[in-house]
Amino acid sequence: CCKNFQQRQKDQRRPLQVLDLFSGIGSGVVVLKRLKLPIYTIVHVEHDPVAVEVCKANHRDDGIIHHYVTTFEEVFGTNNEANHKIVVALVEKYGPFDLVLSGSPCQSYSGLNASRVPNSENAQYLLKVGRLIQKLDEIQMGSKNVKDNVLFLSENVVFKHHDKVDQCYGGLPPVRLDAKDFSPCKRNRFYWTNVRLKSSAKIKDVASGVSLDGFLDEGYGTVARLIQAEDQEDMPVKSNSFLASLSRIDDDRMIKYKLAGTSGRNASAAYHIETYSVAEREKMIGLPAGYVEKPIGRLFSELTQKAFVLPESSDKGETYRDFLPREFWHFRKRCNFKFLANSELPYFQLALSSPLEGKSQLAFYSEKQYCKHLIGNGWSIPVVEYLLGSLTELFAGDVLLTYDKYNPPYPWPYISP
Repeated sequence: CCKNFQQRQKDQRRPLQVLDLFSGIGSGVVVLKRLKLPIYTIVHVEHDPVAVEVCKANHRDDGIIHHYVTTFEEVFGTNNEANHKIVVALVEKYGPFDLVLSGSPCQSYSGLNASRVPNSENAQYLLKVGRLIQKLDEIQMGSKNVKDNVLFLSENVVFKHHDKVDQCYGGLPPVRLDAKDFSPCKRNRFYWTNVRLKSSAKIKDVASGVSLDGFLDEGYGTVARLIQAEDQEDMPVKSNSFLASLSRIDDDRMIKYKLAGTSGRNASAAYHIETYSVAEREKMIGLPAGYVEKPIGRLFSELTQKAFVLPESSDKGETYRDFLPREFWHFRKRCNFKFLANSELPYFQLALSSPLEGKSQLAFYSEKQYCKHLIGNGWSIPVVEYLLGSLTELFAGDVLLTYDKYNPPYPWPYISP
């Protein structure tokens, strides 16, 4: 695959057409923009309307044509093999595709999930993505006069016995990378890709020594420092992987401390313990500041006031449609809501459910919890930037673009691929 990739270098003039499966908040788009790749269109396939809202808020009016599809079945079909007619229609409407990105559900493979079922319907998505890529090659190279295979990157958790999965990706084994070697936080993942990889040695030499300490909110420190011996003080401390489930987004792996009173009545409360904030998590995973927090804040505020408070207090019989911007109407139909007690006006806090995703019951997230949930589902930006870095070699230098907000360097030492 590397030989085929090298033959394509500097040969591409047409902007990329991208299929982004299980696209979430658009982590893949962030990486493509950081790499300055010219993009014509991106088809986002994502069923969580809250994640889609984050993606839309950050990537609208960027000169790229964005299409949003709700379910994977709309581009693949409902069986284990890709539906030829559906994929042909997909290519006719949005293709031909140059690149496929995927972050399929990992619950059925994760060792943290005690109830995981490797043969479940949810687990099949990882294999189906590979079959979809094969079908795209068959259609595009067979009838669309496309001379090159689709480039792809498919991510999932690390697990044993993946030979069957490898076969769906042309027999390629996964690349195993941990974000701790690229950033201040851990995230150990498998990546199936046919993009040529450069050496990561220089990146790791610099970024693996980056410690969590410098990326916490002012006044906070890492708990690990409290128990380290003096000769370990120069060792880097990494954040544990950010997870997405309600029970794990703020568990005891996510804590930091702040000095409180140290004498008198406060002697027994020398340290104030909190979990990592949304802003800290955005920074550590490589997202622009406010990428998740700002659009989620607006969404929750609009829904609270204009979907519930104002209609309920209206003396004219008005409904949410009289107050809520039309772009948010679909949340009333596609989300479930709970109202949590709150000591401040309006005396309740809204909680939204994420999609069921094979779970036995819905999980409801408050505003900050939903931010952390989505970040936990996202990609490590510097890792994926390394994996896709060779895509810049497909284009002459004068074709590369600079996108607003996606040009700044990471807030830690990092050598671009």
